[in-house]
Amino acid sequence: MKLNQLIVCDDIRNETGNKFSLMGIYERSIEFFVTPDKKDSWPKIMRIGFYIKLGFEKNEDIRMLKEFKLLMKFDDKEFELGAGLLNIPDEKKPKSMSIFLVHPNIVFDKPGKYFLTFDLYNKSREKIASFSPDDPLEVKEKIIEVL
Repeated sequence: MKLNQLIVCDDIRNETGNKFSLMGIYERSIEFFVTPDKKDSWPKIMRIGFYIKLGFEKNEDIRMLKEFKLLMKFDDKEFELGAGLLNIPDEKKPKSMSIFLVHPNIVFDKPGKYFLTFDLYNKSREKIASFSPDDPLEVKEKIIEVL
């Protein structure tokens, strides 16, 4: 099993026909645009969506997968952004699985690098896999001048 994608965006919609629409995709950073008088005014709160796509090998038994957790770590603090149950079909083994969640109010305490981790658990609630993107999500301010 492998993490094919972990996309951070403003919003995710589940469309008709098993399609997902991702709005406002972030590459590697989230920039808060602020005027000079609002510089360094933390914390900042925003709604963020996470789209996760897992890939499975042919001979891999994925029926033992039961739960997932998405975590974010900054400095020495770790926060759970979301968790849920996985619906693995018994009759047909998928080649991949898409999971999405939208967190209504993530709090960024200050600028810096925030690390995401996606964990998978079996039916006994034992962690069986953990994935982290290579690059952290960098949160920063960008000063804009007011005319």
